[in-house]
Amino acid sequence: MPTPRPGPVQIQVRISAASPNPTDIRLPGGEYRGLLDLEFPHVPGNDFAGTVTEAGPGVTGFRAGDEVFGEAVPGPCARYPAPPDPR
Repeated sequence: MPTPRPGPVQIQVRISAASPNPTDIRLPGGEYRGLLDLEFPHVPGNDFAGTVTEAGPGVTGFRAGDEVFGEAVPGPCARYPAPPDPR
C-alpha cells in the first residue's frame, strides 16, 4: 500500500514507539461493543512518540523534523466529545 499523505490540518508521523492504553486492553473483551464501530482487524497501541515527516495544508504548529507524542484516536472514537479538563 502507498504511504498515506496528510490532509488539511493533519500531520504524518514516523512512529518510533507505541503502546497500548487501558482502552486498547478493554476492546478485545467487548467492553465497548455497541459503543465503538471499529473495523477489524483493529491495531491497538494508539499512544505514540515519533517524528513529523510531513505537515498538511493549514498546519502551523508542526513541521517536518519535530519530535512529537500523542494519542492517535481511531476515526470511530473521534466523534465522541473529549472528557472535561480536570483543572
